[in-house]
Formats: sequence, C-alpha cells, structure tokens
Amino acid sequence: MRSRRRAERAAGFTLIEVLVAFAIAAVLLVPLIRIFSGGIGGLARSERAATASIWAETVLAARDGETPLSEGVEGGDLPGGYRWQRTVVLYREGGFAQEGRPLVPYQVTLTVSWREGVRVRSVTLETLRLARPPQS
Repeated sequence: MRSRRRAERAAGFTLIEVLVAFAIAAVLLVPLIRIFSGGIGGLARSERAATASIWAETVLAARDGETPLSEGVEGGDLPGGYRWQRTVVLYREGGFAQEGRPLVPYQVTLTVSWREGVRVRSVTLETLRLARPPQS
C-alpha cells in the first residue's frame, strides 16, 4: 500500500520543476528571438539598399542623356524617401592630356541616400564618362 501512495505522488512534476523548466526555456528562446528579429531587420536594410542601387543606375542613365556633361553638383528627391546627388568633375588622373582632344574624361559620382530611423544610409556609384571639354 505504501509503494502505491509513493507512485501516485511521484507521477507528476512539482511546481519548482515546472518553473525551472520555464526559466531554462526562456533563457534559450530570448537569443533565438533576437537572431530572427535581427535577420528581418537586415533583410529590410538590404532591400532598401537594392532599391537605392536601382535608383542610382536609373538616375545616372537618365541624366546622361538630358544635358551635356559639365562640372558641378545637382540633386533631387525620388519616390519612397530617397534623395540623389550627382557630382561631376574633370578627371585629371592618369596623365590624360586634355589640350586639343575632342573628348575628355569626367568622373561622375552619384549618391542615393535614405533615412533609416535616425541614421542616413547611402549607396554611391562612380564612373568615368567621355564628353566634350569645357569651354574656356
């Protein structure tokens, strides 16, 4: 009869055992939740960066055909909270003799930026383009 009572009492978990099991589960789950939420945030950041890259290529191609290339800085707004800025300077490196040449190289830098919370992120494309030399 005594062995039967012991078996009935030992059949379940005590409250302390259940609380310890929940505490261990919580300690293990918190880092996993942080990893997953960080992954989701990284995915959103990479999507915004990919969109900014597409905008940069689009603006660079569109601005090439609109006006003759000349030194300067220009910019504007894009849909989705993006901003662009294009900087054009005469390329002077590499020993290019520019006197008497029908075309000279310009360094074109296009930056697309956007806000993520309090941070400003950006994507920058740089290229060389040939155009007529500046008029003196």
